[in-house]
Amino acid sequence: MHRRTSFSRPGPIRIRFITGMRALLTLIAALPGTTLAAQAASAFAEPGRVWTLQDIAAAPEIVDLSVSEDGRQAMYIIRHGDLDKNAKISSLHRVDLATGVDRELKSSTWLSKLQIIPGSTDWSVLADTGDGVQLYRVDGTGRFKAMLINRDLDQVGGAAEGRQAFGISDYGWSPDGKSCWYEKRTSQSPDTPTVNPLFLPLITTYGANPVELWVRSGDGEDALLDRIDAIAGGYFTVEWDDTSSSLTYWVRSQDRKSLEQRRWSRHGRKAEALSSESSFHVPVHDARGPRGGSLATTGFGGDRKLIETLKDGSVVEYGRAGFRLGDPRASGTWISPAGDVALLGTRYYDDTRYGLVRVMKSGAVEEVPVAGSLTNCSVNRAFTAGVCVRQSMISPPELVRLDPRKGGATSIVGLAPSYATIRPLRVAPRTWTNRNGYKANGYLVYPRDYEKGRKYPAILVTHGSDADQRFVDAGFQWDYPVQVWAERGYVVIAMNESAVSDSAELGAAYAQWGGAPGPLPMERVQDLIWINTVSSFEDAVKDLDKEGLVDASRVGIAGYSAGSQMVNVAMTRSKAFRAASSGDGGYLEPSGYFSNSASYRPVFGGSPYDPAAVPLYRRLSPTFRAAQAAGPVLQQVASGHASQLGFHVSLRDAGVPSELVYYPNESHLFHQPRNRLTAMQENIEWFDYWLLGKEDPDPAKIAQYERWREMREKWENGAKKAQVSK
Repeated sequence: MHRRTSFSRPGPIRIRFITGMRALLTLIAALPGTTLAAQAASAFAEPGRVWTLQDIAAAPEIVDLSVSEDGRQAMYIIRHGDLDKNAKISSLHRVDLATGVDRELKSSTWLSKLQIIPGSTDWSVLADTGDGVQLYRVDGTGRFKAMLINRDLDQVGGAAEGRQAFGISDYGWSPDGKSCWYEKRTSQSPDTPTVNPLFLPLITTYGANPVELWVRSGDGEDALLDRIDAIAGGYFTVEWDDTSSSLTYWVRSQDRKSLEQRRWSRHGRKAEALSSESSFHVPVHDARGPRGGSLATTGFGGDRKLIETLKDGSVVEYGRAGFRLGDPRASGTWISPAGDVALLGTRYYDDTRYGLVRVMKSGAVEEVPVAGSLTNCSVNRAFTAGVCVRQSMISPPELVRLDPRKGGATSIVGLAPSYATIRPLRVAPRTWTNRNGYKANGYLVYPRDYEKGRKYPAILVTHGSDADQRFVDAGFQWDYPVQVWAERGYVVIAMNESAVSDSAELGAAYAQWGGAPGPLPMERVQDLIWINTVSSFEDAVKDLDKEGLVDASRVGIAGYSAGSQMVNVAMTRSKAFRAASSGDGGYLEPSGYFSNSASYRPVFGGSPYDPAAVPLYRRLSPTFRAAQAAGPVLQQVASGHASQLGFHVSLRDAGVPSELVYYPNESHLFHQPRNRLTAMQENIEWFDYWLLGKEDPDPAKIAQYERWREMREKWENGAKKAQVSK
């Protein structure tokens, strides 16, 4: 979502291209005399050890988890960074839930979409076994059998992954297990022209060729349901009805201005349009309630409630809810066969974590009690067995078993044993209320050797709403080495923006930003979404300074994507931060209008060349406000937008230290572990230099520090001249 290179010294612009070899040399220079494999082995062998950058670059992520119908075993996919191969590797595992025995069945460059086949003892999975990503059947012993092979491969990437060759890119089983829908890639000449592209060069994140939605029936017959351009992004929230006779799904329009829901029926054989929503709409699966209706959380602030809307339109209230349903990062929803108990994946507001609640027909609502988060949950259709991943910011993921109807979570096996040898850092949840009365939550990560009464340098890390109880989550911390910063004596403020449901006015501002009509002036939309968040950041720093924990004169700020735009606004509106790192952003910069005009108009009113819109750009856009920047800004980017270059040049022209580092062949979340390692090291050196006055003595860094010293001298001389002129 758009909530959104290093150049040499001033003069002719020379982009620094970071290559795999440079990253490897940087890593080896940091730990001389050892190979990558030896470094990893020695780090993992030491009991009670501390965090390293290699730990973060190789951190595991649980991609999928599925329990068998009899509840005796589970399969899961784990993905981790491999520094030697400079790639992410996926592994399929099977766990015996009675003994905890965990066996790796297959390793591949790509494994995803693990599902139990209804009415079967087998699973299905998308995997690359040498012919691109295709659909396979997997039995309990780990044997693979091809189910759907499409030889028309398309190169498809994503925000978190590099490009992969896909034949089949998504699928889902009907409730009776006799049919499945699947998303099929197509091929066409790479020289085929594109009429009126949205981006130049054309973005191929979703592939370059048309995407088709098919259904395969039990007799092997295939039916084509729909075909869209890849730039629309594919099919969303595809759902079978209970009788396995029809499908509903969402499709994004080619101009990305709206989403349309469509339904296909076996009898009609043609998809019909049901409804249309704005492009910011997030399709979610319906959460069925114990009274036969649909469950949802509604309301604002302390008045949030859990309700069930029945088929006749009446509403049943279950009381106040300190959580929300429908968060795409939470687990799914399940209903017991008798329909009297619903199990719901939730996201909590105060202690931002993920969990499960049971809702009974009697009206009772019970939380499944755990420390940390429950994610990736899977429950069998008999509603007798379930498995989840339990994790937190300080606890590596482990597999737990649960009784969906009444039991808690019982540990089965650790899924990342090498990380269990790291001594946990101190992490504490916090909620701050800013001067405008809005709440923002998150966590404090304390320095390893924290001493009460001592003030520490601090770095505030933000990415919208992703500061939560997940382990080394790249979706939040990106290439910001949160854990290593804490090892080096920094307080890390992991902070979210105010929740959209905090107030009706805030919800209205986000709705207008998404294209919905509303009464708020654009200045008010800017205030509520961006300037209010900067106030939260400032007030959090003030509070921590008053507590005696943070030295307010040595605070930096870092954020990527949605966090990047907040970082850029904060640095050009506030004096609370001495240095910043802004990752792969650029939203709100004027040149971004031409590739994203639909979301710019509700914020600025139109083009930056429209005289009526210019005052709104001057009010908020960081490029327009570059001369007011509080300190040095590092941009690390993979996308290479003109907006990033524009902000960089504007800062340089204003005499503000600015470094822009472009990492080619990367995704929005860096997928190459060595690039992550280089970027994290760069962030450490950047903040050490500008906040603490420290330099890395490595001879390979001489040119870097010469460049930074020159920027600092120009910056300080400019500040002195400005002071004299006053």
